[in-house]
This record gives sequence, C-alpha cells and structure tokens, in this order.
Amino acid sequence: VLDGFPVCIFAYGQTSSGKTYTMSGPAADEGFSMPSHGEEKGITYRALDDLFALAEDRSGDTRYTMHVQMLEIYNEQIRDLLVKETDEKDKDKVRFVDGVPNTHKVAVHSSKEVVSVMDEGHRNRAVGATTLNLHSSRSHSVVTIGVDAQNILTGEVVSTKLQLVDLAGSERVGQSQAQGERLKEAQYINKSLSALGDVVSALQNKNPHVPFRNSRLTTVLQDSLGGG
Repeated sequence: VLDGFPVCIFAYGQTSSGKTYTMSGPAADEGFSMPSHGEEKGITYRALDDLFALAEDRSGDTRYTMHVQMLEIYNEQIRDLLVKETDEKDKDKVRFVDGVPNTHKVAVHSSKEVVSVMDEGHRNRAVGATTLNLHSSRSHSVVTIGVDAQNILTGEVVSTKLQLVDLAGSERVGQSQAQGERLKEAQYINKSLSALGDVVSALQNKNPHVPFRNSRLTTVLQDSLGGG
C-alpha cells in the first residue's frame, strides 16, 4: 500500500465458516471490533499494525496522511456506517463520485484510532439469526483506509487505499431455513458473492472484460482488486 498500490484483503466462505474470526480474531465473537493479542490477532489488526509501523519507518522522506471510511452493502444498497445518529436519515443516501462511494471520512493517526472508528461502524451493521449462525452478518462491510503519501523532497503526492472486507457468508437456503426477509437477504448475498467470484476468475485468467459492475460489492472493490 505504501508503495502506491491499492490492496484488498477479505475472507471468503459459507456462513459460520470463520471469516469474521479470521479477519478480526476471537473478540469478533462478542460482536465488537476490539483487537486481540499474540497469535490470535486477526488479519485486520496485523495489517493495520504493519501499515502504521512501516509509515513511521519511512517518515524521514515521506509524509503520510490517512483516513477511514466504513460502509456496508445490504441487499445491494450501500449504507454509510459512520453516519452520526442525528444524521440517520442520510445513512442510506450514499452517492457515487467518479465511481467511488462518497461516504464519511475520519482522519486517523494510529491503528488504535482505526479500531475505534471500526467499533462505531460495527455497532451499526446489519446482523440477524439463521439456523446456521445465531449472529450471522447479513451484509458485507468494507473498511477503507485511504493513504496519501507526499514525498518530502519533491512534494509529489501519491494516493492509494487498503480495503479490509468482512463478507457475509454464502448460504444453502434449504439448510439455513431462511424465510421472508432472511430469504431475500440470502439471495442478495449469494448473488454478490457469485459476482465477486466471477471478477476474481476473470482477473486470474486475464480476460479483456472484467464484470466489476455486476454487483455493488465488486463496484466498491474495483480499484483495489485491480480494476483501477
């Protein structure tokens, strides 16, 4: 990321397969985005620690400024998870600017500050119970750390991003016994995950056309998946 290349990290799999645990560690079982320690630390916190540590190491010749955005994709609708309670009516009014969701940005200076912002966002995330998982995420959440790197000698600025994605799990509808709204959610989840698989396959095969526009999820992740 600090060399100017966008990066996307996500875990992919069925509901209750351990995606959130992999990304966030055992504290995710409590429904919070609190970092764990030692070998049980999730990928998200390892990546954040490395990002800020490397930025500090390079501070002699490069000035870094960073911000966080956090959104969820629920039933193909994008919701800004960092909207204040008093602005709740604006949570679902996410607009796109140059193909990128124009969500709230919060300046950050350490991995702890990022985690604090994520805590706020996770409290607003859509979750629901199915027979496969009593605390199943019904949406995809995307945390974007935007990085602006300015060369102190030349003044040149390079902007890039790190996207950390907690995907909702794919479901076999018959096994999950989803009905009504839960069934609708499962159908949207499976469709978007299928679109993500199609994009990854197209990129691996170096296809001339990559179907980023087939879902909100792949549209949001386009730059960091290699389509920028």
